[in-house]
Amino acid sequence: MNLRLSYFSLMICIALILAACQPAPESPGLTVAAAASLNNAFNEIGSVFTAQTGIPVAFSYAATGTLAEQIRNGAPFDIFAAADTARIHELAMQGFITSESQVVFAYGEVSLVIDPERGLNIQSFSDLGHIPIDRFTIANPKIAPYGSAAQAILENARLWTQLEEQLIFGESVRQSLQYIESGEIPAGILPNSLLQNSMLTIIPIDDTRYEPVAHEAGILAASPNTSQAERFIQFLYSPQGQAILAQHGLTPISTP
Repeated sequence: MNLRLSYFSLMICIALILAACQPAPESPGLTVAAAASLNNAFNEIGSVFTAQTGIPVAFSYAATGTLAEQIRNGAPFDIFAAADTARIHELAMQGFITSESQVVFAYGEVSLVIDPERGLNIQSFSDLGHIPIDRFTIANPKIAPYGSAAQAILENARLWTQLEEQLIFGESVRQSLQYIESGEIPAGILPNSLLQNSMLTIIPIDDTRYEPVAHEAGILAASPNTSQAERFIQFLYSPQGQAILAQHGLTPISTP
């Protein structure tokens, strides 16, 4: 009997030791729906956030309007980071986003972007009205806030009608950038947040021609990871998060 008890005691000790040696279960992580304009900045933010917190982050990038529709259709995101405030507010009114979680975390500006291989003699935005261009790209204004900003710029400069037949809409700003980088389209208007280290010709557009694009985030009401989502948004507001956004061409806001 004593031998049997000793055997069972030994087995229990071994089991306890093995259990103690098992790695802690990983956090289920966060899924963030983010405007395509945030692609470069959020990839870096996600890496730094995960390194500091141990919370994995997966991103789904698309046009803001596309992501908003996915959320209405039940997409299982934890956070929505949009390139406007209107869609976040609308989703909050409809009960998809918690109203208390809504925060503007950065502003974005745009530039005229030109493929240098096409030989277009454009030195300033004003030249756009005098140089023939066979195709010109902006993101679809119906779903992409930066597309709306680009349309407003062209309309205010009385260039919309002139370029309308040459316009090719990208399904996101990322797609419009790919059109130019591939040589398919010679020029377009794109967010500065995608143009860091770009080899394209970049001509800044005076922000008096348009309203800088506000980037706002909110936590989905159906998210099972609210506390982790709050930590991610707090990181966006932190000096480190704001510095990363600035490095990627976004205008940070004052840390509260």
